[in-house]
Amino acid sequence: MRRAGSAFLGMLLGFFVLLSALPGICSKKAMLPYPDVPRMPPGQCLKQLGKIPPPVIIDVRLTSQFKESLQKLPGAVHEDPENVQSWAHKYKKGQTIILY
Repeated sequence: MRRAGSAFLGMLLGFFVLLSALPGICSKKAMLPYPDVPRMPPGQCLKQLGKIPPPVIIDVRLTSQFKESLQKLPGAVHEDPENVQSWAHKYKKGQTIILY
């Protein structure tokens, strides 16, 4: 009986360890690709669009994904994320740029 009690306590302890780790594992930040890249909420993005000069919006999806997608933001330009050196010089330093 003592062994069964020890096994139960071990399982219970493991369950509590798992539960305590869940908030970090299941957080939105942990689920996002590139979690360290700064993100802008949609409301803040809309405020930026109302500024003069407006920001440049760059669609940096892979070319194949961009071509296949029916969802594109009006006024956004597409740039190849795998070849940043070929297009980065087109944008002015200090210019507000929103990548999506």
